[in-house]
Amino acid sequence: MKAPLGLNRETFPKWYQQVRPRLMQLPLLNKYFDAQLTVEGGFQGFYWIDPKPTHAITTGATRSGKDQRRGYIFIDIMRRAEVQPNIIDTDAKNEDAKMSFIPLQKAGYEVQLLNIADTDWSESWSPFQVALNYAMAGELDKARDEAMVIVQIIGSSSSSEGGNDIWDKTAEDTQLAIILILLWLAMEQDDQTLATPAGVPQFINSVNQFNDSKDKNMDGLTQYFNMLRQLDPMPPIINEAILKAGSYLGATGDTKSSVMFTLQSRSSLFASETVARLTSRSTIQIADYGFPRILKVNVPTDYAGATALVELYKRQDDTPQGHYLEQDAVKVSRAGVIQYPFHQVFPDEWLIKIHFADKGNPKHLQNSWLQITGEKRVKRQLNQQIKIDPHSQRPVKQVVTYPLQQALISDEPATFDLRYSEKPKAVFIVTPQSNDNYAAIASLFLGQVFSVNTQIASEITRRKMDRQIIYKLNEFSMFPRIPGFDNFLTRGLTYGHIVDMYVQDDVQVAKHYSESEAKEIMNNMLTQFHIQTKDRETNQAVSDRLGEIEVQKEIVNSQMGEQQQDRGNRQISIDKMPLLLAKELEELNDGEMVIMRTAKRNDKKWRRIRPLPIFDTGKTLMPNARDLIGKSYRLDYYTTDLRIKNNTKHLSYQDIFQDYSGYFKQLAAQVNPETIETEIETAPAVNMSTDVSEKSNETTLDAAMMNSSATKSTVTAKQPVEQPVSDSDESQPVADNGSEEINDDEEVDDYTIWQRDFAQHANERLVSIIDLTNAYFMAQVEDMIATALDAPTITADAEKLAVQADAVNHQFFKRHGDLNQQAAMREFLADDERCFDLLINIDELREAQVTEN
Repeated sequence: MKAPLGLNRETFPKWYQQVRPRLMQLPLLNKYFDAQLTVEGGFQGFYWIDPKPTHAITTGATRSGKDQRRGYIFIDIMRRAEVQPNIIDTDAKNEDAKMSFIPLQKAGYEVQLLNIADTDWSESWSPFQVALNYAMAGELDKARDEAMVIVQIIGSSSSSEGGNDIWDKTAEDTQLAIILILLWLAMEQDDQTLATPAGVPQFINSVNQFNDSKDKNMDGLTQYFNMLRQLDPMPPIINEAILKAGSYLGATGDTKSSVMFTLQSRSSLFASETVARLTSRSTIQIADYGFPRILKVNVPTDYAGATALVELYKRQDDTPQGHYLEQDAVKVSRAGVIQYPFHQVFPDEWLIKIHFADKGNPKHLQNSWLQITGEKRVKRQLNQQIKIDPHSQRPVKQVVTYPLQQALISDEPATFDLRYSEKPKAVFIVTPQSNDNYAAIASLFLGQVFSVNTQIASEITRRKMDRQIIYKLNEFSMFPRIPGFDNFLTRGLTYGHIVDMYVQDDVQVAKHYSESEAKEIMNNMLTQFHIQTKDRETNQAVSDRLGEIEVQKEIVNSQMGEQQQDRGNRQISIDKMPLLLAKELEELNDGEMVIMRTAKRNDKKWRRIRPLPIFDTGKTLMPNARDLIGKSYRLDYYTTDLRIKNNTKHLSYQDIFQDYSGYFKQLAAQVNPETIETEIETAPAVNMSTDVSEKSNETTLDAAMMNSSATKSTVTAKQPVEQPVSDSDESQPVADNGSEEINDDEEVDDYTIWQRDFAQHANERLVSIIDLTNAYFMAQVEDMIATALDAPTITADAEKLAVQADAVNHQFFKRHGDLNQQAAMREFLADDERCFDLLINIDELREAQVTEN
C-alpha cells in the first residue's frame, strides 16, 4: 500500500512530509504514530530476523563490506526495535559512532562516546569507580573482586599460555595491593579522587621518594607496607593488601628490582596524561547498561543477613493503591545495603515499600519497614512550556523523590539513592590508530560491564537484565585479551549479554587467546555470517560446516559401427561433494553471504526444523547500507555538531596526578609518633666572612634568606642548601689543613669534580622510577649501557659479558636492578672515564626528552 504513494522511500515525499504532522494529531491515528515522531522515511523490502538470543560472528576481509552489508544495518534494526537493546560498540575507526550518533539519538537513545583518541570529545570513566562505590558502601569483598578484574586485564599477556612468570604474577598481586590501599585512603579521607588508575604509578613514585639509601631492600613502598602492619586495629582491606603484597615484601635484591620493573610496566598505561585524564572521573555508570533503574538503601547493620521485601506500587497521596506492580525478596548485605533493580517502568505517582515481614527473619525485625514516595514530572522551561528533547522530539521527564519514611528498631536514619532512566543506551569506544596499547581500555570496559551486571542479575529472582546488551565487537583482534571471555560467552546469554563479533578470518580469534580458548569462542558462535576471506583454512572450515550433498553420477558408454550391433553400457553412482567448495567461498560475489544458524531449530509456530544454512544470492543479495540508509547514516558533517560535552577540561595536571608523599608522612607519624623529630630549627644569621670551620657547624640557609635582616630563620635540616659564596677574593676561606685541594670549581673540569665529590652521588640512580615507565627512553639508555660495557675488561669476563648481552637485549634493568646506582656501576665498569661518559650521555638524553615533550 505504501509503495504506490512513495512512502517506501528512505525520505518521504514532500507532500507527505506536510500531511504527516496533521495525521499524527488525529485521535484515531495517534496510536499508529507512537514512538515514530522522528521517522523521516520508509523502506522497500524486508529482513528476516532471528529474535532468539545467540552470539554471532561475521567473517570478512578488509573492504569486503562487513559494515556496509551487515554492521550499519544491524545497528539500524536495533534502533527501530520495539524493545530497544543497549549497544556497546568497540569502534576502532570512529566510523560507527559518527555514522550512528544522530540516528540513535532520534530513536530515543542516550548516546555516549568513550573517546580515547581525543579525550576532549569524550565521556570520562574510571575503572576503579565500581570498586570504589562498593568500598564506600562498606562492601569490601565486592570491592576486592572488582579490583581483581582490573589487574587481570591491565598489563595482562596476550595469551593465557604465556607470560605468566613469577615476575608478572607477583607484580599483579602487588598492583592489586596498591589499588586496595588507594581505596582505603579514599575511604579514610572521604575523597574519591585518591583512588584512580593514574594513582597507582603516582603512588609508587611518591612513596619511593623515601627509599633507604643504606638498604636497597627498604624502598619506600616496602616501608609503607611495614608501617601498615603496625596499625591497630588493622582495617580488613589493609590486611588483605598486605597479604597480596607478601611475595614482593619477601623478595630481595635483583628479584625485588625485577618485580618493581614489571609493576611499573603494568601501570605505565595510566602514566599517560591522555588515559589518566579519561579515567580520572566517572560520568558513566556501568550498572546502567543492564539495569537503568536501581535503588540502593543503607540500613543499620542490625538488619544484615535479613530478607527485605521490596514492592513497587502506584501511589495515591502517601498510601499504596491496589496490588503491587513488582515485588522481590533480597538479602541485606553485611554492610547493611539493600540493592534492587526495578524492571517495571514507574507510574507517574509511585511508592516503594521495603519491609521485613518474612518468616525467616528474627521476630523483632519483622515489623520494620521503609517507604519512599515520588513522582515523574515533565521538565519545563522558564516560560513554563514543556521541555522537548531536540533529537527524539519527546518530552523530557525527571523523577522526583520525597523524604524517606521509616519504622526501624534503631533510631539511626536510613539513606537511599535512586538512579532512574527509561532511555536505552549506546556507547562507542573509540581507540587511536597510532597506539594499540590504549585498546586495553576497551577490554577493561567490556569485562567490567559483564562482571558488574552479571553479579546484579545473579542476586535477583528473575536473573535477567532489564535490557539486553549487544556487544558489537568491531575489529575484535586489535583489543587485548579479556580474561574469562570464554565464560563470558558461555554464561552471558543466561543474563542477556549478546556478542556480535567481526573478524577478518578465524585466525584472528586466536591472536590474543590460547588455542583451546579460541576453539571454545568459535564453538559458542552459533550464528555465522560469512562474507568473504582469503584465508584458506577459514574457507575450508566454513565449507566443512556447510556439509556435503549427495550427487547422482551417470556414466554412459556406447559402441556404434557398421560391422557390429549398436551396444551401450550405463553406470549410475552416488557421490558426495561439498555444498560450497572453499574456492567458491573465496570468490563470492559482492552482496552474497553465507549464513549458518545452528541455534535456529524452531519456526515461527514453534515447529521443529533443521537449522539449514542460508545462501543470500540473486534476489536475496544483501543490500549496501549506502543505498538503503545512506542519507541517515553518513559521515559528511562536522563532529562539533554533535555537541559532546568536555568533562575533564577543568582538571589540572595536579588534579590528575596527585602527590601521595604526605600520606606516607602522616602514616609514619601515626604508627611511630615517638620517633618523629621536628624538622624545624632556628639558626643565627650567617656572617659571610666566617671561617669555613664555623660554616660547617651552622644550619644552611636559603639564598633568599641571606638578604633578610632577621636574626633567626627556620630551615629544613634534611635537604641542606649550598652556601652562597662571595665574589670578593678577600672573603674566600683558605684551607688550613695543608692540602693542595683546589676549591675554585671554575678552574676544574667536570670529570675531576665528579671524582672529587663522588661520595655525594654514590647512591643516586642512573635512571629514576619515572624513567623506568618510559619504554622508548629506557631502550635508548640500555643501548648506551651496552656500548659502555663493550670493553676488553668486560668481554673477557664471562659473567660481565652476560650482563652486557642483557643490555643489548633490553633486559638490563629487569635483571640487574642492583646496578641502577652510580657506585655499583662505577665498581662494575672499573673505568671512571667510561662511567662518567655514560652518566653524561644519560643526562643529555633525558634533557632531550624533556625538550621534545
